[in-house]
Amino acid sequence: MASSAPGSRLVGENKFHVVEDDGGSLEAIAKKYNVGFLALLQANPALILTCHAQAAC
Repeated sequence: MASSAPGSRLVGENKFHVVEDDGGSLEAIAKKYNVGFLALLQANPALILTCHAQAAC
C-alpha cells in the first residue's frame, strides 16, 4: 500500500465511489470496501447526509 503523504502515518489509497439514484446506503458502501462506517464518515468530512421521509432516521 502506498503512503498518503511523505511523513504521514496513514497508509492506503484513495478510492472514489459514485452513489447512484437507487439509494445505496453508506453502510453498504463501507461494507463493500471493508471500511468502518465511522471511518468512512471521518474520511469524508464534507459528506452531506440526508434522510428521506420514508426512512427511519
